[in-house]
Parts: sequence; C-alpha cells; structure tokens
Amino acid sequence: MQRDNWFHPADIWESFKITLASIIDVVLESNDSIGERIFHFFLFLSLILFYYIPIRCSVSLIVWMVYGPIYIIFTKKEKKLYDRAQSLLERGKFDKAIKFASECIIIRPDYVPAYRVRGVAYNAKNDYDNALADLNQAIKLDPQEGYRYYTRSLVYSKMGNVMKEISDIEKAIELDGDDTEYYPIYKEELEKARLKL
Repeated sequence: MQRDNWFHPADIWESFKITLASIIDVVLESNDSIGERIFHFFLFLSLILFYYIPIRCSVSLIVWMVYGPIYIIFTKKEKKLYDRAQSLLERGKFDKAIKFASECIIIRPDYVPAYRVRGVAYNAKNDYDNALADLNQAIKLDPQEGYRYYTRSLVYSKMGNVMKEISDIEKAIELDGDDTEYYPIYKEELEKARLKL
C-alpha cells in the first residue's frame, strides 16, 4: 500500500472515529474513579492525536503536562490513606484505621479496599451495623470477588447468624473456585459453621 493512500483523509477520519469510540467504551466500563477515567480518556486521546495529527507532539505534551500531575497527586494521596488504614488495622488500631479509610472513601467513594478495611475494623469493634454497611457496599461495587463475601461472613458469625454466614462462605467458594489460595480457609470455616446448626 502506498503511503499517500494510507494517509487519505477519509480513511484517517474513519479510523480515528473507530479508535475513539473504542476508548470511550473502555473508559466508561472501567471501575476507576471519575478523576481517573477523565485522566485515562485524555491520555488515550493524546495517543490518538500523536498517531493521527501533524501537531500531535505538542498536543500530547500539553495533555501530559496538565493531567499527569493531577492524576499522580490524587492517586498517591488515595493510596497513601488506604495503606495507612490497612497498616493500622493490622496493628489493632481500629479507630485510626476507620479514620484513614473514611478519608480515603471521601476522596474516592468507589474504592472497594477502603470499605473492606473499614468494615473489618468496625467488626473488630463489634459495631456490626456499620461493618455490614461497609461490606455490603464493597460487594455492591465488586460483586464478583469471593473474598468480599467471606469477609462479610465473619460479621454474621459474630452476630450468630449462621445461615447467612454459611451462605456467604458458599458464595465465596462459588465465585473463587477451589484453586484460590483462600479455598482451604473457606472450606474450614464452612465446616465450622455447619457444625453450629
């Protein structure tokens, strides 16, 4: 194929529209926050411009200069808060873990791990209502992750709700299968729960 045919304006425009539509679909279907979706959209758009448009280098550079630092700043803050909450949870400092997880959720309301950490911390404090609220939200945001159900089963276990405990463990096994690293834990806890009946 000759170079001038490859660069025919009509072909370029059609290719550009198809590529842009594909990127929009990917961004809209992602589980990222709104800020991250905006950044990814402009990142991908800059790559398209870099490929198709003669002034591509300057446009791509502008996109990177504007949205790159914003993305880095916000994702670093979010990750820092979550890591701090997880560390505090592991050290048994549940109130502080809840505080940092809550700050993380304020920044990114759809950040599933933060709900899990806060839910586990609430459960450790025997605050079952808040624990269930957070773990239910985690499952709502990520319903295909088996470990979310297992984590919620621990709350039901402490509440004495054996049927819901068993149901959640069985759901975890159904989603994760028997090849997950958590399967031996699921199986053991399921056997213990059934003995309570």
